[in-house]
Amino acid sequence: MNEYIEYIVEKKKSMKDVFKCAFTVGFAFLFIWPLLFIPMYPMLKTVLIVGIVYGASKIVGSVNVEFEYIITDNEMDIDKIVNKKSRKRLVTVNLRRTEEYGKCNGEAEKRYLNNSEYRVIEARSDRGGKNNSYLTYKSDEGKGILLFTPGEKIEEKINETMKYRF
Repeated sequence: MNEYIEYIVEKKKSMKDVFKCAFTVGFAFLFIWPLLFIPMYPMLKTVLIVGIVYGASKIVGSVNVEFEYIITDNEMDIDKIVNKKSRKRLVTVNLRRTEEYGKCNGEAEKRYLNNSEYRVIEARSDRGGKNNSYLTYKSDEGKGILLFTPGEKIEEKINETMKYRF
């Protein structure tokens, strides 16, 4: 029987994201304002303004990030969803090939983040969250560490699978 668990977590906006949005809107305004007063063909002016507004909306929308964790049987897929429109698969982890799983604390993170043989996948809601976990795994590409914010059902499935790993 196939088991399917899905969990979506929204990335909290950092100050860097807020500044990115503010600067984008500010620069868009700085480019559009002079265009209103420069004498040129109205059609060209309209195309430039629409292009600037479109580009700014794409940049502002890029800070809306969600991570989707999907477990099907013993495989966990991590997808990054940007602005609820584009989806990118970050990693697929075979839960039976995991090495270590636990809650994030400064010691565990530093041990793996400073190790160059581990590929780091960061898919958590925020850096200082109390529900953040880490999972180290082996794959065909090498070793990796996944930093994520799992839900209760995801945690149960990982713990259950860790008992029977090989």
